[in-house]
Amino acid sequence: MSSKGTGYSLALGIVVAFIGYILWQITIGLDTKSDDITTILTNSGDGSAMIQASSILICVGLVVHLTGLISTRGTGAGSMESIGILSIAAAIALWVANIGLGISLAEMGEKFTAAMAGAAAGNAEAAATASTIGTAGGFAQA
Repeated sequence: MSSKGTGYSLALGIVVAFIGYILWQITIGLDTKSDDITTILTNSGDGSAMIQASSILICVGLVVHLTGLISTRGTGAGSMESIGILSIAAAIALWVANIGLGISLAEMGEKFTAAMAGAAAGNAEAAATASTIGTAGGFAQA
């Protein structure tokens, strides 16, 4: 890749990922505590399409940025350059793999919202389902 393409991918990849992350935070709620699973599941269910779109933006942005980083390989002297790029690549791979948990939270949120509506109507089975989904959401969030 040319140095111009490397620069574009380094800059635009991070910008796209950051926009996706901000959309994610706005959808979940900026002041939501990380252990408030009920609010996270409810907001995830209400903004399911936005969570999925922001997940795609984050994944694409990080992969594009990683492409730019790999293109800079060999431009600096020493072995720390390769170790640094490898470390960042591993971190990006883990982040992208964990995005699946966020998408599953959106799916759980839709089912949780429906179960909570049934529980509010007095349906005992829906209340048990909401409790189970809340527990699973807590494990996914942790």
